[in-house]
Amino acid sequence: MSFTAPHSEEISPGLGSEAAELAALRRRLAEEQAARERAEREVTALRARAAALERARLDAERGRLLLQTVLNTMQDGVLLVDADGVCRYANKAAHQMHDLAADYLARQPTFRDLVGFQRARGEFGPPDQADSFVNDGLERFRAATGYSHTRRRADGRWIEFSYFRVDEGGTLAVYRDVTALKDQEAQLALERDAAHTARAEAEAANLAKSTFLATMSHEIRTPMNGVIGMMEVLESERLTPGLRRIVATMRESAVALLRIVSDVLDFSKIEAGRLDLEETPFSLADLVVGTAGTLRPRAAAKGLALHAEVEGAGTPLLGDPTRVQQILFNLLGNAVKFTQSGWVKVAATTTPRGDGTVAVELIVEDTGPGIAADVLPRLFSPFTQGDSSTTRRFGGTGLGLSIVRRLGELMGGTVAAENRAGGGTRFRARMSLPQAEAGPLVRPPVARQPPPDGGGAGRVLVVDDHPINREVLLRQLAVVGVSADAAADGAEALAMHMQGSYAVVLADLHMPTLDGFEMVRRLRAREARDGLARTAVVAVTANALAGEADRCAAADMDGFLAKPITIPRLRTTLARWLTLSDPVEAPDMAESQDRAVDPAALTAWLGDDGDAIAALLGRFVASARDAEHRLAMAVETAPETVMAVAHRLAGAALAVGARPLAAVAAELERAGRAGDLAQGRALLPGLRREIDRVAAETPPA
Repeated sequence: MSFTAPHSEEISPGLGSEAAELAALRRRLAEEQAARERAEREVTALRARAAALERARLDAERGRLLLQTVLNTMQDGVLLVDADGVCRYANKAAHQMHDLAADYLARQPTFRDLVGFQRARGEFGPPDQADSFVNDGLERFRAATGYSHTRRRADGRWIEFSYFRVDEGGTLAVYRDVTALKDQEAQLALERDAAHTARAEAEAANLAKSTFLATMSHEIRTPMNGVIGMMEVLESERLTPGLRRIVATMRESAVALLRIVSDVLDFSKIEAGRLDLEETPFSLADLVVGTAGTLRPRAAAKGLALHAEVEGAGTPLLGDPTRVQQILFNLLGNAVKFTQSGWVKVAATTTPRGDGTVAVELIVEDTGPGIAADVLPRLFSPFTQGDSSTTRRFGGTGLGLSIVRRLGELMGGTVAAENRAGGGTRFRARMSLPQAEAGPLVRPPVARQPPPDGGGAGRVLVVDDHPINREVLLRQLAVVGVSADAAADGAEALAMHMQGSYAVVLADLHMPTLDGFEMVRRLRAREARDGLARTAVVAVTANALAGEADRCAAADMDGFLAKPITIPRLRTTLARWLTLSDPVEAPDMAESQDRAVDPAALTAWLGDDGDAIAALLGRFVASARDAEHRLAMAVETAPETVMAVAHRLAGAALAVGARPLAAVAAELERAGRAGDLAQGRALLPGLRREIDRVAAETPPA
């Protein structure tokens, strides 16, 4: 029997629908499950995004707080202004600098409001000044491209304001307190001003020192000119052997004093850096031979042989021959002075280096006692002598060797000393000097210049406002054998020059009315205008400081003579323009006597010319009475006038031999310098008595 399964619909129609529903339900459940899973995934993603956003927010907040902490920790103020000009942010320092309340920015003030707030507090001064300042500042703020300025706040602090444009169109303002920097600048300015003041005071002191040196040079050299000049004149007279020895001793002492003065002046100029070196072509060989020849008589008087070796010194040099000779004179002079027996030798060599300079070496040796070992290291220090007995035996300031070393250093070299193995000393001076081109060389000053083109006799015009200086020069010219006239100032000299012909004018530089410089200027102008031959003008001055000779050359003068003027120097200078005759001799002089006027002082000048002596004394008495009258008025109110008039009277009195009168005048000068007018009045009767004594001893003219 067969069995056939029934059709499902036929079997259970209800079960089919239920299966479909079940399948649909399953589908829906699957979809819902997928939806839930999607939702869960989305929630998870949202939660992740939320967590990330929260982390970012927290990071941003931490960053904001960190930035806020950093900005608030800054000492500089920071203010951010947006493109609309509203103040959006200010750090703690900005609040403090502007004295703002903590909630000030919550009101959203503009930058103009902030400036107005400061203006109302008086930050920008009075209203009339504040408006322009505020308007200008706002314009610069709006156009800020790195603009900065610094100003002082009302509280005294200095603030530097800097404005920078930011990308969003706003402006970043930075405020920096620079008060400490300004205080430092002010302190530095004070220190700089103090340094400038100290420098100015030092320069003033240096100028005062230079002025003092110039004054001292003039005040010492002027009377020394009379002393040495008259002693030279006196030595040319026919004196008894005893008088000749006395005059020689006096002259040596005067020259020694002048040498000390010159050393002090040279040392002071070197210390002040005011010693200028000339650049003149000269022959070292000629200079060494001339210097040795000058000192040879002194060496021979002590029984010493003086040798000069110049075989290797033929290269012509460019430098200052006077200063090189000063080194030689000092070293050779010391060798002769300290050597008692044996010899003194000087050797000179020149070695071209090939670069236009020449190595110069001077060696001075002697057979003297040598130098103590403990003295050698400090031998060239200022004011140093071998021992205390050296000064007592030989004199001197102890400046000579110091000056020698400084001069050597100024010429690019060194000076050293050592003891010779066989006894005595050896000084070695090395210098570096330019090599001179081929041409005429300057010979040493001891050599006499022949007159150009054979020369010719001529008159000399002496121009000096001091009558004693005129008398000295006229007398010295008489010894040289030159006829001369005298003028008291530049104006009188020009008038005399128009009336007569003078080959040479010897002119003092510092004279009232018309000084030597202006006189020469007018003289040269007249010569150029009228086509006259050039007259030689020689400056005569007691100012021996550096630069005076250059000033004279720049003023178109032909020569320069520093006082005291010796007869050999005068003769050498005049020989450039004149043919000189032998000196004129005068009769013997009588011994001096202790009276109101020492007759020897005048006979030294004028011999036994009684008329000339009477005329000179008469003029002196007249000028002395005039000085007495001026002093009588000045002792009431004018100490400077007392000092000046008495100084002039004392010098003139010494020149004519009125020593007691000169002593009283010197006391008056000291009283004037001290401002002691009462003492000055007390000295006047004594001054009058001495003038009367001089008048009583004055022969009738």
